[in-house]
Amino acid sequence: MQALLSFYNQDTALFSNAGWWNNANTFEALIDYATLSGSVQDIGSMLSVAYDKNAQAHFFNNYYDDQVRPPRRTAGRQVAADD
Repeated sequence: MQALLSFYNQDTALFSNAGWWNNANTFEALIDYATLSGSVQDIGSMLSVAYDKNAQAHFFNNYYDDQVRPPRRTAGRQVAADD
């Protein structure tokens, strides 16, 4: 974990030379590690700072598709959003 964290740039709140996709994967690995090790609080502040510093310029682009409508429920069963 220390080797991974050595690439963390506190000025940008991202990992040096990682690009946006690998930064997301790195944060996901940190979240998984924190969850398994019980150190969630340690990682939470780093994630919060990363979001605050990068939300305006780095999280949304023409390829962003996470705002697709969630599936709806009909009579207790899940139905695709476009049904």
